[in-house]
Amino acid sequence: MTPAPLSPADLALLRETRPAFADAPDRTAAAFYATLFRQAPGLAAMFPRDLGEQGRKLCAMISTAIGAAGDMETLAPVLAEMARRHVAYGVTAGHYALVGRALLATLAELGASPAQVAAWERAYGVLSAVMIAAAYPAQSAEKL
Repeated sequence: MTPAPLSPADLALLRETRPAFADAPDRTAAAFYATLFRQAPGLAAMFPRDLGEQGRKLCAMISTAIGAAGDMETLAPVLAEMARRHVAYGVTAGHYALVGRALLATLAELGASPAQVAAWERAYGVLSAVMIAAAYPAQSAEKL
């Protein structure tokens, strides 16, 4: 199932935040992981000690997702595959909410406008739903 597309207004707002991920990945990732580990300290053990490469991968994926967010038919399978891989790392369905809160807080901290943060909240809801459904189909089916 392909999720509902994001609105043109949301897509425009997401694109406005792309430089934070594409042009300043080290700064953005450092802020994100600091926020994530402050909000959910137990998650730090799931990550490598040196977050440099991990952070750059995260920002590259988010930047790619921003660029493809208008084409969920193409983006959804990529997200689904990534989510299934993350299960092997110990990621649970509940972790998605923690990551979402940290992402939104980081965007606000880095100067995203309230409208941009709200667009990201809607987008993350769509993206994380795709990922959770792919990685934990039984849990997703229970919600139906």
